[in-house]
Amino acid sequence: MSRVPAHAVLTDKQWGHLRKWVPAPAVTGRPITRSRRQLLDGIAWRVRTGSPWRFVPETAFGPWETVYGLFRTWQLEGIWPMLLKAILTFLDNAGRLTWDVSVDSTIVRAHQHAAGAAARPVAGEPADHAIGKSRGGRTTKIHTVADNAQVGLSMTMTAGQAGDSPQFRPLLERIRVSRPGPGRPRTRPGRVMADKAYTSRKNRAYLRRRGIQAVIPEKKDQRRNRQAKGRAGGRPPAFDREAYKDRNTVERFFNRLKRFRAVATRYDKLAVRYEATVQVAMILDWKP
Repeated sequence: MSRVPAHAVLTDKQWGHLRKWVPAPAVTGRPITRSRRQLLDGIAWRVRTGSPWRFVPETAFGPWETVYGLFRTWQLEGIWPMLLKAILTFLDNAGRLTWDVSVDSTIVRAHQHAAGAAARPVAGEPADHAIGKSRGGRTTKIHTVADNAQVGLSMTMTAGQAGDSPQFRPLLERIRVSRPGPGRPRTRPGRVMADKAYTSRKNRAYLRRRGIQAVIPEKKDQRRNRQAKGRAGGRPPAFDREAYKDRNTVERFFNRLKRFRAVATRYDKLAVRYEATVQVAMILDWKP
């Protein structure tokens, strides 16, 4: 095997945990002579470098068709999100999740090779392939909930011009961290930090119903309208300025993800493939 940079592939500690969670190879079909570790390292190398799949070094990782085939199969079978759930359970059991979370989004430029996806239906694929036109050209927007330990708890994708606020509730409702023993998965953070894009009454009412503390600043026009109504405008929403200082943890989470070049620029034609690419990056960013 030719040498590749150690930071471009899985560490021994990561593989030591992942090997317990990955499914066993299928007993039917053509046998795969490459080890799971070798193929996963090939996927990691591609996500780290942003290289086309055809350029994955065969001497190090095996035929690119086999490497891509495992990536695609695990995307279709939901293995990548399953591995992320296992990692979250591991971190929560170790007391490494804070459950104070931040919500935000980031824009990713879509490469010209991301255009031209086939029109045939693909399970879970949005009609617009989560690519839209904005000031930056053709872009995709990644919406994420991350806790103060810079761990992603949930994620969704839209076209780049889509608004942030409509994704607030769906993101929070996707949080499901299973417990190692009996009991329901944990779904409710202690408090949610977000910028003014998420300050709608609808979002605040949703957090109150679930008993979650909102740490979201009020927009100036909302404050003026409330004050103009006098007593009828009600009290100003509670806002913890000290806690709000931790909102930038989600920005740091995005910065960590964008160290992976296949995340920083979208090369995948299908949104479901790009989502899997981001999920692989989150797995690689995990520190056991």
